[in-house]
Amino acid sequence: MLASVTVTNASDVFNGDTSSIASLIANDGGDGIALREAILAGNNDAGADTILFDAGLDGATISLVAGEMAIFEAVTIDASGLTSGLTIDAQRNSRIFNITATTGDFAIAGLTITGGRTRLEDASGGAIRSLTDGNLTIDQSTISGNSTWGDYAKGGGIYAGGGPFTRGDVTLINSTVSGNSTAGESAYGGGISANHNVTLTNSTVSGNSTAGESAYGGGIYAGDNVTLTDSTVNGNRTSGSSADGGGIFAWGDVTLTNRDRKSVV
Repeated sequence: MLASVTVTNASDVFNGDTSSIASLIANDGGDGIALREAILAGNNDAGADTILFDAGLDGATISLVAGEMAIFEAVTIDASGLTSGLTIDAQRNSRIFNITATTGDFAIAGLTITGGRTRLEDASGGAIRSLTDGNLTIDQSTISGNSTWGDYAKGGGIYAGGGPFTRGDVTLINSTVSGNSTAGESAYGGGISANHNVTLTNSTVSGNSTAGESAYGGGIYAGDNVTLTDSTVNGNRTSGSSADGGGIFAWGDVTLTNRDRKSVV
């Protein structure tokens, strides 16, 4: 059953009843509903849920103190109703979202995602790691200042991939991925690393980097196609032997559409 829950507490706590969204709404622990609680409750509800934010959190920052937030079910985390949006800061202690739902899509809107970091071999996704075969959509959001460190630790900002049966694509709409990085051998995609397709519409990927042997795609690494519409990819770089594609490295086609004379690579 689809459900919706509104976050009212900017602290990173989990003392409410997270056995379901209905249970959390009925018993929030006395201090409102935190984002982590809403995600935990959503994991226990079958079907795609929606997490919204109370107007009192406009411009607030959620500082993670309990590590990454694991997501097992399809969900939309939507702060687009807030005038100044909302920031989630991992304070360089962990990644932010680890998505392992077997089916369904994941979307965020109106968020700034920052301070995510991983520091182990093959620990991909400094801010967001998606191992689902559903699609990952970033709308009206900023992914900045995140990183991975370690061989095969791909996607300083965003990683979408996994095994041969995960086919999820990454889509950015009116969003920015900037100042993210990877470091390590084959640590692809300083900004975005996706096993399949990456699509940008009216979005920017800038100032991202990779460092290491065969660390392809300073801005974007894609196992399939990259499609840019009215978007900008600039100021990204790679360093290291065979580290190709400072801006974009794609095994498929790169398509640039410039409807409003905005697209730059």
